[in-house]
Amino acid sequence: MRKIVAIIVISFFAFALNAQEKEKVETTFNVNMHCMSCVNKIEKNIAFEKGVKGISCNLEAKTVTVTYRADQTNTDNLIEGFAKIGYTGVTVKNSCKSDCSNACCADKNKCKKQDCTKKCGGS
Repeated sequence: MRKIVAIIVISFFAFALNAQEKEKVETTFNVNMHCMSCVNKIEKNIAFEKGVKGISCNLEAKTVTVTYRADQTNTDNLIEGFAKIGYTGVTVKNSCKSDCSNACCADKNKCKKQDCTKKCGGS
């Protein structure tokens, strides 16, 4: 009986560890949307792209923020997803605070948004 309980506990921890390893990425796209109908169409269709875990549209800024699993999709696939439904999606350059791994700010501790904007044109 102890062996079964030990196996179950070990399996649970292995499963939990594996679930944490699946990296989620958040990317913002500029999208040529005009109205709430566009927002609804984008939210309903992009949500079904493989690996998408969340989507948020901002009509005023004409941006769509997509949270997705990096092991299942990427920005190119999402841009193709926008094109399939008749929209053009262009990635917004990440600010230094949200992506310190980019060339303009390799050191996360020295990362400052204004520095990134000056060097890379980030937002």
